[in-house]
Amino acid sequence: MMTQLTLTIPNDIPLLLKMSDDDFAREMQLLLAVKLFDMGKLTSGKAAEVAGLSRVLFLHLLERYGVAAINLDAREAKYEVEAARRLINCDPLVFGPVMR
Repeated sequence: MMTQLTLTIPNDIPLLLKMSDDDFAREMQLLLAVKLFDMGKLTSGKAAEVAGLSRVLFLHLLERYGVAAINLDAREAKYEVEAARRLINCDPLVFGPVMR
């Protein structure tokens, strides 16, 4: 179930942006989802749901708005780097020889 939100804007905004009212409403819905994702308030899956898109399409569209699809804080980034280092130094019998 979705909650409907009413937004009051000047009547000429969609016209100034050369958009129909429906296109403007869809763009505002997407912009809300993108911003909440960018701020770390929503996961990409939940933001995609807000935008009314698949998660894959939502992640693809983030580039249009200058938002990184991978949104890690410093602790998460450190964990991912450490995990990558462990993979690089892993057992070659499990993952094959390491090319250096």
